[in-house]
Amino acid sequence: SSQDFAAAIRASIPRLDHPPEVRNRLKETFQLVEFLNESQRRLEDLDALVVLAWQEREAAQRTDVALPCAAWAEVSGTVTNRGGRVQRMHAAFAPPGKAHPAWEILVRLAKAVGVPMTYGHPRAVFAEMVTAVPAFAGADWGREVRPLQLRFAGSRG
Repeated sequence: SSQDFAAAIRASIPRLDHPPEVRNRLKETFQLVEFLNESQRRLEDLDALVVLAWQEREAAQRTDVALPCAAWAEVSGTVTNRGGRVQRMHAAFAPPGKAHPAWEILVRLAKAVGVPMTYGHPRAVFAEMVTAVPAFAGADWGREVRPLQLRFAGSRG
């Protein structure tokens, strides 16, 4: 269980024979396990859980309401990579069935419960994020570019 795992990590952190980078990694792992355990406890205390998901993973299977949203390759917008850089994404495919981008689902839900939310494009969501989140201050949506199709010599595609 995760409690047993956390106990094992907690017991091995104080050992002085671990190099500092190993002790630091153990501390980070222990903090992550504690965070996950606390998150699990908080999920159990909820009256209802609504999940926007593009895959049926654990959260989507344990939810009260699961709403299918488009996967990352099916939406246009931005993503922040591990290096902290904001990158533009362009949809490579149309979402299947009744799936929509998560931001669009949230706008529809907000309107349904009387909360004014007027995003009409992922660019508008990005613009608000830039003004509301200090880490994104100065980030730019960039210019709109037409999709480019590459064709290799000798290919039929």
